[in-house]
Amino acid sequence: MAWRSSILYENGVLVSAATRGDGTTGEDITSNVRTIRAIPLKLHGDNIPARLEVRGEVFLPQAGFEKINEDARRTGGKVFANPRNAAAGSLRQLDPRITAKRPLTFSATASVFWKAASCRIRIWDVCCNLKRGGYRSAIA
Repeated sequence: MAWRSSILYENGVLVSAATRGDGTTGEDITSNVRTIRAIPLKLHGDNIPARLEVRGEVFLPQAGFEKINEDARRTGGKVFANPRNAAAGSLRQLDPRITAKRPLTFSATASVFWKAASCRIRIWDVCCNLKRGGYRSAIA
């Protein structure tokens, strides 16, 4: 299982990230999201909208989950019940350096234009640009 997240870019630069929460209110996780290697801090490519929201899921692969728990058992730390709890706990860390040490990844599932750079942008173009920018995408 994964942790639903929303990432906002302005002019191709990551400016904020939040959990999807109840669909209306979420938690600010910007500092921690910036440490996830699968999430580009800057988008590259053509036709990137001036404001773009990328929605998707932060998750912890099973091997990463097992390694975190193995390390926790060895050092007397907190052992997580499942990968979803480990991903959530990682995103809620007060210290982004802890999050950075965990092998979290992200899969983009949707994008929302807030202000398009051009009215000729197609969703497929954006998805291809997200992939070129480094996103793993369930769309393209």
